[in-house]
Amino acid sequence: ESIIMIDFELSGLNYRGFDVCKLFRTSKTCEHSRNSFEAFAKSYLRYIEENRPLLGQDENLQKSSVKGLVLEARLFEPITWLEAGIFFLFLLSNDPSQQIWKELAADRLKHFLKSKRNLQMNLKEFQLHVGPC
Repeated sequence: ESIIMIDFELSGLNYRGFDVCKLFRTSKTCEHSRNSFEAFAKSYLRYIEENRPLLGQDENLQKSSVKGLVLEARLFEPITWLEAGIFFLFLLSNDPSQQIWKELAADRLKHFLKSKRNLQMNLKEFQLHVGPC
């Protein structure tokens, strides 16, 4: 059995950590989400290893650990919240009568500011795990 995830919303060329963070980030501390993310990371990395001959030696597909992928995704958390906040502000600018866009923008920007505070700590933890960037 296999699961194929296609993110049509973000179908451009993003960094792996950004896309993976967007799929699993949540506004609540959620053990289920963390466990699901770790299970996804294990399957994703296993797929990369098993299909390395087909995928080539792309430096972006270099060997990673589950912890490394989790730490990589955490680095992108602030910008994923910022992107969502800007998206809802754009919707609000096109239709100011929709109060929900204002509420969603405020929520996403609040999470951006909160996650931004952890960026230096997350970067240090990432560098300890994989080496200096």
